[in-house]
Amino acid sequence: MQGMSTAFRFLTRIPLPGNAPVTESDLGAASAWFPAVGVVLGALVVAAGWVLREWYPAPVTAALLLAGLVAATGGLHLDGLMDTADGLMGSHLRERSLEIMKDSRVGAMGVTAGAGAMVLKFALLAAALQMQDWWRWLWLFPVLGRWALVYGLSSFPYARAEGGLGRPFALGSSRRQLWVASGVAVLAAWALGSVRGMAAALAVWLFTALLARQVTRRLGGLTGDVYGALNEVAEITALLVLVGRFGW
Repeated sequence: MQGMSTAFRFLTRIPLPGNAPVTESDLGAASAWFPAVGVVLGALVVAAGWVLREWYPAPVTAALLLAGLVAATGGLHLDGLMDTADGLMGSHLRERSLEIMKDSRVGAMGVTAGAGAMVLKFALLAAALQMQDWWRWLWLFPVLGRWALVYGLSSFPYARAEGGLGRPFALGSSRRQLWVASGVAVLAAWALGSVRGMAAALAVWLFTALLARQVTRRLGGLTGDVYGALNEVAEITALLVLVGRFGW
């Protein structure tokens, strides 16, 4: 239970009782529970959606759900996406890119990436809310987004030799954590989405692998910011598949 508690404390702003000390090994083990955090976040989104849909049209409900999700996570992953965009677009040199990503200030590329992600998510959530099985898609996409974090942590090297926020998770994450996380994600994908859910999971894996490989070529590995970017890209990818009209 320590791993689950640690995962919730790191990935969300949901208040939990207790304040036990956490070691680096605890942080690594916690990554196996990341998709479970997504299950809870998805359930909260669906519960809020059931209520809000009775009062507001789909676009307003989508905006409120998106704002609530950002608040529940403290904007952690969105911040990572913006920093990653600044670093990768701001320089072709590895050390300079890492330096830019470490800077707390957000540049033009970061603002553009963050705004683009929010607009895309808003449109996709609004579209999903008008579908018969809307609650299935809104429950599933946070699960697949957090699975992408585990895949990045366990399958690619960490880029910063001097350490960083993501380093303890990366060093403690192994194939064991990935297998546990993948089991949760696949079970959720099949239970909530059947064929469409499995297609979304496959698309998330492909796009996450592609992005992580490209960043690794540039930086020699991934960073905490890149992990956040993987989550954002994975959530958008999942929604694109889940909401698309593919005749399934």
